Amino acid sequence: MGSIPSVKRLKQISFHAGLAKIQLKYMSLSIKQQDFIKRKENALAVERAIKLTETEVKELIKKQGFIPDLAEKENIEQIIDLKTNILSGLIIIWSESLIKWLLYEHGAFENEQINSLLDRINAEQWIGAITCAFWKAFSNQPYNPNSPTQRKRNIINLSVISIKDKERFIKLYDLIEEKLIPSIVIRNKIQHGEWKYSYKKNDANYNIEFDPFISQNVRKENVLTLKLKRKQLKAIYQIIYDLAVFKNSGNFKIDNTKTPFLFYFNKRYKQILANQVELDQADYNIYKSKLIESTIRGEHWKKKNRFHKYLKKLKRKLKTTSNTIYN
Repeated sequence: MGSIPSVKRLKQISFHAGLAKIQLKYMSLSIKQQDFIKRKENALAVERAIKLTETEVKELIKKQGFIPDLAEKENIEQIIDLKTNILSGLIIIWSESLIKWLLYEHGAFENEQINSLLDRINAEQWIGAITCAFWKAFSNQPYNPNSPTQRKRNIINLSVISIKDKERFIKLYDLIEEKLIPSIVIRNKIQHGEWKYSYKKNDANYNIEFDPFISQNVRKENVLTLKLKRKQLKAIYQIIYDLAVFKNSGNFKIDNTKTPFLFYFNKRYKQILANQVELDQADYNIYKSKLIESTIRGEHWKKKNRFHKYLKKLKRKLKTTSNTIYN
C-alpha cells in the first residue's frame, strides 16, 4: 500500500490542479478574449490600489481632527499632499487601464481599431473610442479595415446621421475634450514627477519653461476631486460601452425598438452633467471638515456606547451580588 499524502502535498496537488484548470479555461478562449480578461484584471488591480490610497488619505485627514499641535498637523498635511500626488498618478494609470479594458469588450471594437487606438496617448484613446463607437452605431456603413477609425468631422458631415444624434455626439465629444483631457494633462505632470513645479514647451521659442498655471492646477488636486473624476470616467465608459457593444435594435430586452445607448442616453448624460457640476463645485475644505466632524461624532458615540455597556454590566453585577447576599 502507498503512503497517505501529507497535508502539504495535498495542498500542492490542489494548487497545481487549480492552475491546470485555469490554463485549460484560457486555452478554450480566443486571444482577444484572453486579452480582455487580462486588461480587466489590470484595471481592477489598479482600482484596488486607488481605494487603499484613498483610505490612507482619509485616515490622515481624520487624524488631523484629534491633534492639537499645529506643527504635527502641518506635517500630516504635507504627507496628505504626497499621498494625493501618488493617488493622482494611480488614477492616470487606471484611466489608461480602463480604456484598454473597454477596447477589448466583446463585440465593441475590431482588431485594426484596437491597434490604432492603442498607438495613441491616453486622452486621444478616449476621443477615438467615442468617435469609433458613434460611427459604428449611426453611420449605417460597413466596417472598413483600411480606414478603421473616424474623425469628428466625418460624423458631423454624414447626412444619414440625424441632427439629434449628432448633437448627442458633439456633447459627449466636447465634454471629453474640454474636461477629461485637461484633467489627464494635470495627472500626466504628476506622473512625470512635477509635483510642485510644472513645465511645458514654449510654442514661440520651443524652450521648456516653468508654467505657474499648470503648477497651480496640479496643487489643486485632492482626494475629493480625484474621486469625482474617477466617477466621471466610469460614466463615460458606460456610454461608450452602450454604443460600441450593442449595435442593433431588436435584441434589448427592456425595449426591443431601441439600443441600450438610445434607451439610457438621457439618464446617463444627465448623470454625467450632474457629476461635472459636482466636480466643478467641489469644496475640499468643507469635505475635510465634514469628514473630521463625522469621525469626532463617531468617537463620541463609541465612548457613550462603551459607558452604557459598562453601566449595564455594573448593574448586572450589583444585582447578582445583592441576590447572593439576601439568599
